[in-house]
Formats: sequence, structure tokens, C-alpha cells
Amino acid sequence: MTSQLKPDEQFVICSLAAHVGGTWSAGENPPDAYLRIGEETVAVEISTLTQHVAAERGGMQPRLSEDSTALRLADELNEELSEAVPDGRMVVLTLRAPISKARRTKEELKNRIMRLVANTKDRTIDIEEDILGNRIDINLSSYDGRDPRKVHAAVVNQKSDAHITSNARLILEERIVTKTKKCSSLALTGPVWLALFNDYFLASDETYRQAIVQILHPHVFDKIFLISGNGSVATLFDKMA
Repeated sequence: MTSQLKPDEQFVICSLAAHVGGTWSAGENPPDAYLRIGEETVAVEISTLTQHVAAERGGMQPRLSEDSTALRLADELNEELSEAVPDGRMVVLTLRAPISKARRTKEELKNRIMRLVANTKDRTIDIEEDILGNRIDINLSSYDGRDPRKVHAAVVNQKSDAHITSNARLILEERIVTKTKKCSSLALTGPVWLALFNDYFLASDETYRQAIVQILHPHVFDKIFLISGNGSVATLFDKMA
């Protein structure tokens, strides 16, 4: 039975098919898809490269798992303060993930924003607050654009590694190891490719090429490709090269 591909997986396989001049069909998960190139059929496993950070209990986890709490907090504040923040005013928060005591932090932050809005009229305010151990920057200013949101947020992850190549190697190795385990039992006679969507936009094709030569873990893939957000495809590994 074939599986239905997610939109991002369809984007990856369509980009790869266009790159190699083939046609594709959904696979059984694993593999996620098959590529038909002339008379050859290639099994393709698809995944996403996203930044990881250290987990509290050891090991690594996707950064989004921590950032999502901060982003959700900002979304809830935007909804709850939509009437309190007048038209023509905008709040921009800088939140640092992970957020501790998220529920209480949100309520205290909401009250502070409401007091600032009530007391500043049209003045620009840029302050740093400590709320239950969370360092939060609050910028309140006038705004004449059309964005309906009243509260915006930027999230800084305090545990992220600033070294882009180190991040890229860590992300790439984790995906290769995980997908090798998933695909090692496939009873296929043809080649198996790994297609990776780059969601860690700070790392370029060349960064990943530098990173992959540092990875010594054996894998089952004949080729590994990197697909960028514009649909471009780069080869990171070719068994025959």
C-alpha cells in the first residue's frame, strides 16, 4: 500500500524529479517515494534538516520543540491583546527559549504590556524585563502598515550552537543515522537515495558538503541530495563519485 506524501515531501520529490529528469510515485514509507529515470527505478527516502539543541535529559532534540512554546505564547498574547493594543501601535517581543513557567509568564507579560500601552500614548518604548526568570525584550512603537497582528515575536534559543558547520554536521548525522535504520531492512535490488529538505537556512550547500565528509557512520544510500527552499538541488554524496 502506498502512503500519502505531506506537502513538504511532495515539494522535495518534485524538485528532485525535475533535477534528474524523472517521474515519481509515492512509496510505502519506507521508502517515501520512487523515481523512474529511464528504465531505472530509484527508492527515495525524504526528510528535513532542522536545527537541534541539547535536551534536558541528555541527547538532542529539534529546536522547534522548545521554540514552539515561545511562539504559542506570542500567538496567544496577540489574540488576547488585539483590543487592548490600539490600531497604529505594535508590540515586538524578543523571547528566549526555553520559556519557564509559560502560563504564569504569559499572564504577567500580558499585564505589563497593557500597562505600557495605557501609559505611553504614541511614544516608542524599548525595555528589558525579567519575568519569572525569563529575560524578555519589549518594544512598543507606532506602526502605519497593514499587518493585522498587534503582537510579534522573535525567538532566541539560549542553547543553540552559534557554529553553523557544527550544527550542520550534527543535524545531517542525526538524519543519516535515523534514516539508515529505517531503510536498512528494505528488500530492494535498485539504488536508494536520501533527499533532505534544508530547513536550517543558515547552512549553505557548501556547509553541508563540508559537514558530510566528517560523518563516519555507515549508511545505505547511493546518493544524498540537499533540496533548498527555492527548489534547487545539490548533491552531498554520490557512491559512484
